[in-house]
Amino acid sequence: MAVTQENVAVNGSGRSSSQEIADVLRERIRVGELKAGDRLPTQAELAEEFGVERGAVRQALRALQEDGLLSNVSKGSPPRIAAPAPARGAPQPAMVALAPG
Repeated sequence: MAVTQENVAVNGSGRSSSQEIADVLRERIRVGELKAGDRLPTQAELAEEFGVERGAVRQALRALQEDGLLSNVSKGSPPRIAAPAPARGAPQPAMVALAPG
C-alpha cells in the first residue's frame, strides 16, 4: 500500500498513534476498501506504512478486534476483516436440532 496524506498524524509529527491507525483502518473497512474476509497487511507492513513501531500497530489491531471488525488476530498470520455483525433487531438465524423420532 502506498503511504498517503491520511497516514500523516494531525499533530504534524508524521507519526500516527494506535488510535489514528485504528481510525484509518476503520474508515477503509467502512468505505469498502477492505471487505469481509480480506487479509490485512502484516504488522511490519502496517508499521512501515504508518511510520510507527509494531507495538502501536498491535494496539490498533486489538482495538479493531474488540470492536468486532477483525478476526484471526494471532501471531503468525495477518488478521482478516470480520463479517459484519447483523443489525440490532434483525432476525437471527437459529440452529434447531430435531429429536430422533
